[in-house]
Amino acid sequence: LFVMPESLPNNKRNAFSVGRTLNPLSPLTLLAQSRVMRWVSLVYFLSCAAELGVKEIALIYIDEVLGLSGADATSFNQTMFAVMGGMMLITNLFVLRLLLSLKWRATSLFVIGQLNNAIHMFVYILLSYLPFKALVFANAVPTSFVALANIAATYMISANMGSQEQGFALSTLAAVAGIADVFSPFIYSELFSYFGHHFNLPMVPFALGIVFALASALVTFMGPLRSIEEPAKKRILSSSHSAVYRRARANLRARVAGSACDEDLNSSLLEGDSLLNDSVILEAVAGGDDDDCHVAVDDLLTPSSRTSGNHPSN
Repeated sequence: LFVMPESLPNNKRNAFSVGRTLNPLSPLTLLAQSRVMRWVSLVYFLSCAAELGVKEIALIYIDEVLGLSGADATSFNQTMFAVMGGMMLITNLFVLRLLLSLKWRATSLFVIGQLNNAIHMFVYILLSYLPFKALVFANAVPTSFVALANIAATYMISANMGSQEQGFALSTLAAVAGIADVFSPFIYSELFSYFGHHFNLPMVPFALGIVFALASALVTFMGPLRSIEEPAKKRILSSSHSAVYRRARANLRARVAGSACDEDLNSSLLEGDSLLNDSVILEAVAGGDDDDCHVAVDDLLTPSSRTSGNHPSN
């Protein structure tokens, strides 16, 4: 900006407005468009709410329970972080690859991560009654599996949408995590201070973390994410394409009957998720090899749709 002049002509520049261009909540608009995104964001928020608050109080809690201070606390914390880092490296390099080679679903990975999240919270509670350093190091094992939840959430996004929409969806997850990162540390810190000072129960925040982690695992396992998660080609469609195909869907079932894309389209149209259905139409038309399927949808599009850049081939 200070060395090279702006190459874009003045008449083509947009006026800069902080209020209009910077909207941290804009990624959340995808939640109104996709059922899959709403459920993924819900379980991801619960998992973040469980973990992001705990990291603010864990070191203080461990040092207080073990009676460490000064150089002893510093030395112990460094060793603890080294052990946890090593365990996380092993989990990501070997355990995760093993689970993926066994064709585990993303939802299964997420549930495993959250169950381990609850276990490592319980170990923190147990530490108040069994204040042993060995217990802290043993807790590195379930702690290392907590990262599977973040990987699984990204996995669910990648498996359920196309490359055009993945960036928007990942920014939605980042916004959800940001909301959790604002409230969780405050809530956990206040609970830790209040119950620790007044009732000598500093482990109460970890009990709350167990509730969040188990709720996240339960919603993932019992909710619609497992039924939605299939190996078939499904994508979460962005709003820029959905208007065109909403007009086309009314007669599309009849038009594609007997064509090569008939089986995939009709099986998907029966599932009831409009955004996923629209995305299957987009994929079948734009990426399919059947000319009849292309013609069927081309006949339903208005001339303005063909010239406005919203044609399926675009």
